Amino acid sequence: MNYKLGEFVENEGVYMGTAAVLSNLGITQKFNVFATPHNFYVDKEVLMFEFEDAVGFVAGLQELFAHNGTNISSEEGLAQAVSDGSYQGEWVLPNYKTMKHVILQNKDQGEFKDSVIKSAFNAFDGPEFAWVLRDGDDMPEAANTYCIDTDRFLTKTIGDECEASIRPIRLVPAV
Repeated sequence: MNYKLGEFVENEGVYMGTAAVLSNLGITQKFNVFATPHNFYVDKEVLMFEFEDAVGFVAGLQELFAHNGTNISSEEGLAQAVSDGSYQGEWVLPNYKTMKHVILQNKDQGEFKDSVIKSAFNAFDGPEFAWVLRDGDDMPEAANTYCIDTDRFLTKTIGDECEASIRPIRLVPAV
């Protein structure tokens, strides 16, 4: 199918581009990347979580644009689920490569435009930072955040009780 960058596709999400976003783990398959059109809010405030709660929130998504979430906390875990066929395009936290090479590059397109929270010049936390998947499951004491507005990637220590927003994605094999 041919989608336009930033197009909201019914029962899919906002189309952000096509890329081999797991190639660093040996998966050369290209995926259509779909994202939520906005952050999640409660009473006009961006919903923020600690990392494990963010993973749980995404896993608990039911029928968001016709798809559920899944409980994956690392890029390594996502790659394994893609390889063994257990990942079927559910909502998941994005990996760094998806944020840097797909979402950042197309953040000003269509329905996604103006949905990115602007960051203060020297901000290191807050709602403008979104959780991304850990690299692997071997370091559960750390997790990563990414600010789309400033292209800033930070690793956080879980024990510091830091919070960030969530901007889940779906990966659908490109045909």
